[in-house]
Amino acid sequence: MAAHHDNLPALDPELLALVFTAMPVEVAIRDRDSRIVFANPAFARTYGLSAAEVTGKLDRELWSVFGRPVEEIESWLEEDRQVIEEGETFEYLQEIHRPGGQRAFFQNYKQPVRLADGRVCVLAMYWDITARMLVEKALEQARAEAAELAGVKKTAVTYAHEVNNPLTGILGLLTILLDDDELSADKREMLADIDRAARRIKDIIGKLERISRPRMASYRGRVLRLDLSEEAEEAEEEG
Repeated sequence: MAAHHDNLPALDPELLALVFTAMPVEVAIRDRDSRIVFANPAFARTYGLSAAEVTGKLDRELWSVFGRPVEEIESWLEEDRQVIEEGETFEYLQEIHRPGGQRAFFQNYKQPVRLADGRVCVLAMYWDITARMLVEKALEQARAEAAELAGVKKTAVTYAHEVNNPLTGILGLLTILLDDDELSADKREMLADIDRAARRIKDIIGKLERISRPRMASYRGRVLRLDLSEEAEEAEEEG
């Protein structure tokens, strides 16, 4: 047996059961063949079994029920072998997809241990951190949306300043021109069209200034653009 196993203390089976059975963390001990020699209730519940029913089963038998890819299972078993043969310790974050399609996140920890009968096995502990990860992802998304909103608002303020000033002058001149009683009908209609277009621009600038939650819409099925439609504004007011 490798020298790095010499300093491993032998685990007392009774103490092992006393400590790990009460823990909410999933705990399993597997031998060189990845056969489970101990499992606490939290680990067994993952498979819908009791700790007694899980004990003695091969790890791959349990995971195959969940439909995990063979390559993925083999990579986990290779970790077990490295822990036992080389005394390595593994700690990492893992994302899995449960049978119903739900995502779950686990903090995994593996280290070598010696049992009372002299066997060196791998102690594996799994912390379900799904709730924490989902909160962190929600916060990350919220920060991204806040940054996006800040960019939109900054752009809106710039446009409002740069566009509204000359636009106000244009609308003022159009009002004066439209008050001319000597205008022909054709010219009056053209000036009215310009007036309507200018007021439409002013309305769009106003919508940009009022945005609190940017909404995107597909443009010609290819690119996304900022949605300034009446429906988007009404949805924002309702939200």
